Amino acid sequence: MNRFFFIICVSLGFVAFGVQGQDKLTQALKEISVNNISLETVQAMVSDSNGVYFYPKLVEQFEQAPQKMLNTDFLMLYYGFMFMESYDPFAHFALEDSLSALNEQARHQEALELANELLLANPVSIFGNIEKAIALNGLSEKAQGLDSSAYLQQSFEYLERYRILVETMERAGVGSNYEKPIVLITPKDAQAILRRYRLTELSKTLNGQGDRLYDVYLVRNPQEQQYPIYFDITVANLIGMAKLQDRLPQD
Repeated sequence: MNRFFFIICVSLGFVAFGVQGQDKLTQALKEISVNNISLETVQAMVSDSNGVYFYPKLVEQFEQAPQKMLNTDFLMLYYGFMFMESYDPFAHFALEDSLSALNEQARHQEALELANELLLANPVSIFGNIEKAIALNGLSEKAQGLDSSAYLQQSFEYLERYRILVETMERAGVGSNYEKPIVLITPKDAQAILRRYRLTELSKTLNGQGDRLYDVYLVRNPQEQQYPIYFDITVANLIGMAKLQDRLPQD
C-alpha cells in the first residue's frame, strides 16, 4: 500500500490518527463485543501476566494441546492477538495473495514456506492455517510412504486449527446485519467463512456506519441463494492504518 493510497484512505475518513484516533479506538473497544465480551475486556485479560488468559500461555497451549482448550480460551486467543505488539493486519496482503496463488498452481512447497512465514507473524491467521493445510495435503499426494503420512497428519492438524478459529469467529457474531456483524482481526479471514460454506463472492463493499467500518460481502451459496454477510473491521482498520502510518517515510 503506497503513500498515495494512504492519503486517499485518510481523505475518505476511513481512519484518524493522533489523539482523535486513539479516542476512536478506545471507544470502539468499549462498544464492540465478541460473544458478549467487550474487546476492552479481552485486552485487559490477555495482558494480565498473572491471569489464565495471558496471551503467551494461550499461544503455547494452542500449539501444544488445543484439545484441552475451552471456547473462551479460543475467543481470547483469536481476538487477543489484536493487542499484541506484532499485530499488523495490513502488513501481509502481498504475502497472502502469493500464498493463495501458489496453492492454486500446485506449487505446494513454496506455498508451505509462505504459510510458515505468515503464521510466524500471525499464529491465529485463519487464512494462513487453511492454506498451510492445503499445502501439506498437496505435498502428501506427491510423497510416498512415511513422508506422505507425515504430511497428511500435519495437514489434519492445521485443518483442525482452521476449524477451531472459524467457529470461534462465528460464535462472536452471526454476520446477518450491521447490528450483528462478525468481527475480524484481519480482512483476509473473511474468506475463511466463504470457503467453509462454499460461498461464491459476488461483490464486496466497504461501508461506514457512524464510527464503524464494515466489509460487506454479497455471496451465493450452493443452493443459488444470495445474501450479504457483514464483517466489522473497525478496530483492525484503526490499528492497521496507524501502523501503516508509522511505516511511511516521515517528511
